[in-house]
Amino acid sequence: MEFHKDKAVISQKAIITRNDGKILMLQRHADDMSRPDGWDFPGGALEDTEEPTEGIKREVQEETGLPIKNIVLLEARSIALHDGCWSVLLTYSATVDVTDVVISHEHQEYTWVTKNELLRMDIPDRYKKAIK
Repeated sequence: MEFHKDKAVISQKAIITRNDGKILMLQRHADDMSRPDGWDFPGGALEDTEEPTEGIKREVQEETGLPIKNIVLLEARSIALHDGCWSVLLTYSATVDVTDVVISHEHQEYTWVTKNELLRMDIPDRYKKAIK
């Protein structure tokens, strides 16, 4: 993705919970340019003219094969990136009935964790704040 100083990038993340309360985490590839081998929530950039809830459904489907429901916006924040660029990050909660994850080429592993396990993971503080 190319970043532009005159345009904000809108990124989205979904905190996906299954029926037993466990939360889905995806592990980035070792060669990822942002947080290699790091754990992350599913999500990605909103496409031009795409409605936010449709965008997060699409991203989750592409990255995990899961259909999500009960989508609730938890937080919207701006984040300074690099070279004067910035991003707007939308974080949602969502649930799934189907839990057979099929990860995309963007990730190397997935795991379902409890809230307490997630809070002990090496993830950005903004993710931990969203969970609390």
